[in-house]
Amino acid sequence: MSKFIFMVGWLLLCALWVPFIAASDTPAMLQISAASIRQMPPAQSVTSAYMVLSNRSEVSCTLVGAAIDIAKRVEFHRHAQVDGMMQMRRVEQLVVAPGQDVIFQPGGLHMMVFDPDWASLEKRSAQLTVRTLECGEFTTVAALRRLTKQSPGWGRK
Repeated sequence: MSKFIFMVGWLLLCALWVPFIAASDTPAMLQISAASIRQMPPAQSVTSAYMVLSNRSEVSCTLVGAAIDIAKRVEFHRHAQVDGMMQMRRVEQLVVAPGQDVIFQPGGLHMMVFDPDWASLEKRSAQLTVRTLECGEFTTVAALRRLTKQSPGWGRK
């Protein structure tokens, strides 16, 4: 009788593990690559972050927010030409179509990072999470992109 109970328990345990094993083999719907946070002088309270977001699913994913573990707030922004002048506008939602790659880069779509903890970022990479309506949340590591003397804007007054 104890062998029977052991076998039933073992089969039940194996059955419970199947969804976890299957889920780990499933590719993520959204793939985040080349995530980075731009270094700014320590007195600055705002910086920008960049990434490439690829939708590898068959459904559209609507981005509704982002978070970085070393910052108080993150917003999506886009540079746009308005009446002949470049302006930065907040983007509340962004639809990423199936098969589409969206590039967050300087001068275009990007993330504004408010009140980053520079001391933490100097010691380690940050965790970047994007939230969607239909596809869930996705997290990756965002590296610090250091300023160099060749960086645009270096030494401007």
